Amino acid sequence: MNKTLSIILLLLANATFAQTEYSIDDFSDTYFAKVIIDKKYSDEIFKKGTVVVLTKKNKKKLFSVHTEEFVIDEANKKSSCVSYPYGKQNVLVYQDFNFDGQKDFAVQDGQHSCYHGPSYKIFLKNGATFTLSKEFTKLAQGPYCGMFEINSTKKQLTTHYKSGCCIHSTTTYTIKNNIPKPILIITEEYAPDTHIKTVTTKKWKNGKMVSSVRKVKMD
Repeated sequence: MNKTLSIILLLLANATFAQTEYSIDDFSDTYFAKVIIDKKYSDEIFKKGTVVVLTKKNKKKLFSVHTEEFVIDEANKKSSCVSYPYGKQNVLVYQDFNFDGQKDFAVQDGQHSCYHGPSYKIFLKNGATFTLSKEFTKLAQGPYCGMFEINSTKKQLTTHYKSGCCIHSTTTYTIKNNIPKPILIITEEYAPDTHIKTVTTKKWKNGKMVSSVRKVKMD
């Protein structure tokens, strides 16, 4: 056998066995996803790989997301729902994020949210394709904690933020012109030395954010 051909075949064989592949296909009749993991990281908690979303009809690739560090196990391998708390969330989420009646994709791209938590890239349905949204993606990255919550009834999204043990904040968004707009920010800051919690509320009213502050004595 030609030496060059032998080397090529050896490289192809190594490439074949250098990956572990899973399918996520229970979330849609139209789409499915492949999770391709570098075999070097297959036994690690945080894995390196690529998530590819395709059509079921003709296996057409719609988009892919590469990650240096994500988590996939038996708990999130076959489901596309969001779980809380943020430390344990799924590789792929398939829901309507901008409330236009069409489901969109969130794909985990690593651990880039608060405290080394899972982060996502958001792809909004645009005709027959999906387009990466920078505005929605910002809500699923640091400094926010994991994937945002979706309230389909109120057509609102909510992000979570925390700093240490004593500062927690939630921001609620409505969608205007396909852009998330904050309408309510509630920040709670606890002072351990005085046992007082300060709650700051910012609410969108008459075209501007209106703030109010109250202090609560904690037992």
